[in-house]
Amino acid sequence: MTAQIRSALESEVIVHSDRYVSVATDESEAIVQAALAAARKSQGISSVTTSDWAFLEGLPAVKVGPGDTHRSHRPNELLLASELEAGAEFFRSVAKHYFEMVHAHV
Repeated sequence: MTAQIRSALESEVIVHSDRYVSVATDESEAIVQAALAAARKSQGISSVTTSDWAFLEGLPAVKVGPGDTHRSHRPNELLLASELEAGAEFFRSVAKHYFEMVHAHV
């Protein structure tokens, strides 16, 4: 990726840290399917923010959280009580769907 950026720019490109890598989990993984079922969605979305997930490369994971993603990781970040309650219900639902899926394949 650095080579692509270097070739597109007429300037010097220096990588100060390469410890964060882009990661993704295949949609066929049970954790992804459970999160989609809990969210009542057919496909996920990408996240433009960083997280510790960058250090879990190779492990099936999803990045989710309550509230409006456009308010997260910004000055004056906030979470409404209703969003916190909806988030708790979402995580409960993810766990339920995940263990039902895993148990069905045992």
